[in-house]
Order: sequence, then structure tokens, then C-alpha cells
Amino acid sequence: MMNSHDLQEHKNVKMAQQGDTEAFAGIVEKYLPRIFSICLKLTGNHEDAEDCVQECFVKAWVSMGEFGERSSIYTWLYRIAVNTCFDFNRSKSRNRTSSLDNCLNHDSDGSSAVELLQDQEPLPDEIVEHHESAEHVRTLLLELPDNMRDVLILRDLQGYNYREIAQYLDIAEGTVKSRLFRARKQMMDLIEKPEQI
Repeated sequence: MMNSHDLQEHKNVKMAQQGDTEAFAGIVEKYLPRIFSICLKLTGNHEDAEDCVQECFVKAWVSMGEFGERSSIYTWLYRIAVNTCFDFNRSKSRNRTSSLDNCLNHDSDGSSAVELLQDQEPLPDEIVEHHESAEHVRTLLLELPDNMRDVLILRDLQGYNYREIAQYLDIAEGTVKSRLFRARKQMMDLIEKPEQI
């Protein structure tokens, strides 16, 4: 039996599916902080996280009719947010390579590529190393199956307990624990695997 909070959320979802923007705004307001937190952890950057959050909620609004309530609305939004962030990170990675190639091939103001790169303020080694490590971990997360990635993000990045994760993903707590164990082991294997050159 649903409590009054669940009934109100169910009502908002139904109204949003019928095009009610105010009902959808209520959903956004409720879950925005949690979705932003996920996006910030996955992108590592405040502005990028804001872009991903906006895209996530736009996708959710456009796809609202497809939400079939097989899971909670939060679980559905969470999945959209994670996929949006991973797509964003892939795209950003490709763009970074492309813009470096452009820099090396084009020198519109007569500067050499080396001079252009040297003009940049140098970052301390520790910051660069930390940033590269975080990027590497986010890249490795893409290699995990969705169900393992979900529990790993919710537990280790978001700090939810087993009961909360079980509720969000609509699975048993024992399943959460076993998936988390396998996800951590697989991540360690990926981290320790020598990089292919």
C-alpha cells in the first residue's frame, strides 16, 4: 500500500505523462539535487554536471510517456543521468583529441603549436595526476555491465546504504551486495590491467 508521499509522486508522474509541466517541475525539484550529485561525480566538473543535468531532464520530459513504472521514477532518472554523463564524457574525450590535433596542425596567429601549449598556465603535478586518475576511473566504469555500475556508483560514489540501493533499483539487498562485490573486483582487475599501447 502506498503512503501519501508515494501517492503524490505517482499522481505527479501520471500528470507529467499527460503533458502537465507543473507536475514534471515537481519531479525535477524533488530529484534535482540527487541527479546533480551523480552528474558531478561522473563528470568531475560543475559546469559539465549542470549541462548533463539539464540534458537528463530534457530527455526525461521527452520520454515521459515511455516510463512504465517497472521501477521508481528516481531509478529511471538515475539511469538517464548516468547514460547522459557517459555519453558526454565520451564526446568530450573525442573533442579533446580533435582540438589538440587542430592545434598541432593549424597556427592561425603564426604561433607554433609548442608556443601555444607553453602559453598555458602550468598546473601542479598533483592536480594533473588526480584529474587523470579520475578520468581513468570514469573511463573504466564504462566497461562494467550496467547493473554492476549502478550499485558501484550508488554505494561508493553516492554513499547510499544497501537498503536504499535495493529500494532504488528494486532488487534484494543480497543482490546489491553480490553485484557490488563483483563490480569492485572487476574495477580492481581493470585498474591493475596494463594499458595497451
